[in-house]
Amino acid sequence: MANAEDLKKLAKSTACPNGDLKNASLRGIDLKGAQLRGANLMRVDLAESILSEADLRGANLAGANLRGTNLEWADLRGSDLDGADFMDANLRGAFLGGARICNTTMPDGCIKFTGCSKQPFLAEDTSE
Repeated sequence: MANAEDLKKLAKSTACPNGDLKNASLRGIDLKGAQLRGANLMRVDLAESILSEADLRGANLAGANLRGTNLEWADLRGSDLDGADFMDANLRGAFLGGARICNTTMPDGCIKFTGCSKQPFLAEDTSE
């Protein structure tokens, strides 16, 4: 369950580095440029949200619902995307280097298993 203080902090300033927002329902929220580096966003619902230019480096997004979310130019380097759902999301210009991509639904609906080993996924950053 999400930490109430961290939710208040996020609502006030869109900055919550290392915060615990696990299982939070944040559907449709505007977090453009948010500072969420190292945050626990496990199983969070961020569908149809705006996370463009957000700093999500090292964040735990395992099992997160990111369907239809705008992540244009977001920094997801080193994040855990295990089981995350990016169906119809905008990842244009997003930085994914070092992210763990395992059982992850990509924007086109394909499920990727390329980073399922214990080693982080080391592919180049992607841009459309």
